[in-house]
Amino acid sequence: MSLRDKVREHIWWKIGNGNSVSAWHDKWSNASPLSDIVSARERFSAGLNNNNTVREIVGEEGWLWPEEWLDSHPELQNVQIPIFHSDSDDKAVWITNNGDVRKFEMKTVWNDLCNEGVDVEWYSMVWFPQLVPRHAFVMWLAVQRKLLTQDRIMV
Repeated sequence: MSLRDKVREHIWWKIGNGNSVSAWHDKWSNASPLSDIVSARERFSAGLNNNNTVREIVGEEGWLWPEEWLDSHPELQNVQIPIFHSDSDDKAVWITNNGDVRKFEMKTVWNDLCNEGVDVEWYSMVWFPQLVPRHAFVMWLAVQRKLLTQDRIMV
């Protein structure tokens, strides 16, 4: 849960039928999330609610939000009306740190969010396929100069 805000920055929704993407809180357009632009009070006074999906805020003639929002929130003019595909579901994609679009999978998220550490030259000496876990742990402590016996010998 502590990574939720960090993860949310990378998730982008590709609109299919528009029935599962939050119109206000999910990233699905260049201006989204729209909750950063339009306050909850404005949404409620316009007859919209916090749980609207993208499909619910698009009518036959365009957006269902009030025309005066375009004057008070010029960013909304750049929001394109999505083309809905009734036969396909909405899909989450992952935007990597490099800006590449990838399929949303845990492996992709993990590789992108976890900072890869510096390669150390002794890695293969300690961690290898036939290792005995106890021996590897003791060797790792020795390489890190964390064995208590080393402290005792030096004194």
